[in-house]
Amino acid sequence: MRRRTLVRDAAGEAAVSGGGVSGLEATPAGRLDAFLASRGLSREQLMPLLDEPFGQPLLVAAAGSILQGVGNDRSDLDLIVVVEDKVSRMPLASYASSVLVDPAYFSVAEAGQWLPALRDAEWPPAAPVDLGRWGRHLEQLIYATRLAFGLPLAAREGWAGWMDSFREPWLVQRVCQWWRVESVRKQLAARWLFARRPMLAAQRQLEAVLAVLECRVAARGLHFVGPKWLAEKLGALGDREGLAVFRDTMCCPVRESEVAAYIDRCESTRLALGGDDGAGWVASLAYLPGVDAEQRDGLTIVRRGGCRSVALEQRPAALPGDGFPIWSGRVDERLPPSALALLDADLTWLSLGARGS
Repeated sequence: MRRRTLVRDAAGEAAVSGGGVSGLEATPAGRLDAFLASRGLSREQLMPLLDEPFGQPLLVAAAGSILQGVGNDRSDLDLIVVVEDKVSRMPLASYASSVLVDPAYFSVAEAGQWLPALRDAEWPPAAPVDLGRWGRHLEQLIYATRLAFGLPLAAREGWAGWMDSFREPWLVQRVCQWWRVESVRKQLAARWLFARRPMLAAQRQLEAVLAVLECRVAARGLHFVGPKWLAEKLGALGDREGLAVFRDTMCCPVRESEVAAYIDRCESTRLALGGDDGAGWVASLAYLPGVDAEQRDGLTIVRRGGCRSVALEQRPAALPGDGFPIWSGRVDERLPPSALALLDADLTWLSLGARGS
């Protein structure tokens, strides 16, 4: 459960603002202490202010952008809290003062899945990955990397060692693996979408390049996963080449006539940075959750939530509920017209499988 809490300083007054901590020269402990001191708090004063809605914690770890070195004066302090029993995932908000503490609660059973799911299994698996599994894997990576850069504030026996497991080299490898796959997945979507939705194709190509840059900074030690810190990580590493690529890529085309040149330039850059060409990967298209279909007047009407629909003259290879992908094949294969129409209508989920022979 995500429970956002603003805590008061020792005097019960609003703490002094400012004093964000960043930079690679500081340790996570130093960043945390400086952040708290600028607000009139210490670690000792912080812990008693943490609510215990699910019982006595087994682990409380400070995490997030402050400890990663990319936070600022407006950043909150993330906490990862592991408790014995099952917890609710419903978010609750409570505001008491100017220092925002944002705990995420996990049961032992849930947190205990992170190591075997990430360390002991390759990504992606051979079978197609649905949207739910993709989301769970991403969430596990986010919290695993937060633990890697985090600091235990309180830990029962064995839990500090469990947290140390996320500081081992395997996690960097898994994060790089995630971004390599995402780069190919986005680039493939860009190629398929270009003819009919060029502006969306440009957006997917942008995301493909950013994924390669994320892999680049992860390999150099800043492997925490988050949607908004790429420029800060490149700057912290002094990566001028990476920052130049970032700036150039973010200058998206504003006219459809500019998209082809933009995609070509970005794809050349992506490959020059070490991006995967996708050879040997197996791609699959499946329906997004909530999609249904019906036959009407010789057409197959596929729709989602009453908001998006497409009428197909040719029946797709699979309909919602059939239990297998609409299409599966090598990334260099052409999509059949019905699958391409479903992709264009935002009714599908694209996944990649492990390399075939």
